Amino acid sequence: FGIVENYITREFLDSIIPINIKNFFHFTHEFNHYQFFYLSEWLRAIIFEQADPGPLLSGITYQKFINSKQGKDYIEKKKEELQNYTLIKGLKQKIENKIDAIIKFELEFEMIVSSAKSMSSKKNFIFPNSNLMMNAKPEDLLLIKEKVSRSINEVRKIDFMLFCREYIFRYPDGSSGIFYVEVLPNIVFLPIVGNKIIFSDIPPKFGRSKLFIPIFFVGNLKIKLLEALAIFRWDCCKIDKGVFWLDYEKGGLTGKFNNYISSKKKSSGGSIKQRNMIKDLMRKTGGNIKKIFTSYYQKWVSYESEGRQLVDDPLRMIFMRYMPFSKSYRDQLYKNPTYQKFINVYNKSTKDKLNILKRKAAIHYKQEIRLFENDDTFPYPIYSYFRILNS
Repeated sequence: FGIVENYITREFLDSIIPINIKNFFHFTHEFNHYQFFYLSEWLRAIIFEQADPGPLLSGITYQKFINSKQGKDYIEKKKEELQNYTLIKGLKQKIENKIDAIIKFELEFEMIVSSAKSMSSKKNFIFPNSNLMMNAKPEDLLLIKEKVSRSINEVRKIDFMLFCREYIFRYPDGSSGIFYVEVLPNIVFLPIVGNKIIFSDIPPKFGRSKLFIPIFFVGNLKIKLLEALAIFRWDCCKIDKGVFWLDYEKGGLTGKFNNYISSKKKSSGGSIKQRNMIKDLMRKTGGNIKKIFTSYYQKWVSYESEGRQLVDDPLRMIFMRYMPFSKSYRDQLYKNPTYQKFINVYNKSTKDKLNILKRKAAIHYKQEIRLFENDDTFPYPIYSYFRILNS
């Protein structure tokens, strides 16, 4: 972590964020439904099992690690060290019999250090007193929860399904349906100067993802945030679809987008502008499909949402199906004939889904479902999906 690393020791975890800095931020644990943490608070949450650690650098989960030979050897080694181990002052007795808490902490700490190095890729980023800091106003570089929350919400106002995950819900009669449920991320501030934002952990389904953000941010926050959110969207679909993530029929967004890019590479049809754009992206990204998607996602949110046409009709149909704009943006775009057919297809599909959901809810729960009037009559996935379809 550069200079700040001097504060980050297991014996003095409380000193990771100095008291005067905490007071300056006026920290609270929840803001606009996001969960915000400073590094010390996040590590405490891991220790006390209030949060799960992310995967190792290799991608192996904590559970798989402790069940492996390497993990079992690691546990034995920790048991031997425990007698002389002090994690936080006064805490030793409470965790003496919880080897797993120590291991979770150390694995999480390893992942955080790796992420911090990636976010502070340039040497001068890790020194708070460098020329980089001296040439900018601290308040311009400082990221506080209000600024981060506001920036993410600006994207969510456009891409309202940004944090929605697929969920297979089963009704009392055994029938099922694919719903979307919104799960907002944990946001962890790292005590570094950086120019990147990273989603380090995207768990399956209902688990909260983890977003690492440097406290002092250098660069264009909007561009870097859109880049991180695009990668998050891609990876969520890949995780939700499993082995079918590149399949045209079953792969959802990733499958359809991959098919679109593949067809464009082989085809000589379409506009010259679009063919040249894809060729240019292929050259810049080395053919990396995720990076190509990231570029198109930024265009979709920043320009297409305002009616500035930068994608062609086939891709516009895919994005409107899987990443629709919120109602206020759709209503505005509907005035433009170019977007009318895509919005009509989306509205019809959404209306059909709403009618099915209302009918199922009335049959199984003997009550009509209404917007903003949930009284716990309906399971959370049903009501959450109902709200999403009305957005």
